[in-house]
Amino acid sequence: YVVALIYIDRVIRNTPGMQLTAFNVHRLVLISIMLAAKFVDDYHYDNYQYSKVGGISLQELNSLEVLFLGALQFDLTVDDLTLAAYTQELAHHRGQDRDNSNPN
Repeated sequence: YVVALIYIDRVIRNTPGMQLTAFNVHRLVLISIMLAAKFVDDYHYDNYQYSKVGGISLQELNSLEVLFLGALQFDLTVDDLTLAAYTQELAHHRGQDRDNSNPN
């Protein structure tokens, strides 16, 4: 999931004027998770399964995959330093959430 977050950040950074909306956020999450699984995992579901889980047509999913890959400049690699930095940042925010939810 960390790799998927990195992909979303890259797409937003590489797509000037792009805004997250209620219409596109779940599509971005779906495509980023799908591509991260395809790139990182030896075994993954096919696009048809992701389209069913995501509630969009296979045709739309395939189109979004190509657009997303283009926005990533077809570079799905994530170096160890970037992965570690994102992981650390997420862990930091997780700790803040726990601190804020503790009434004591």
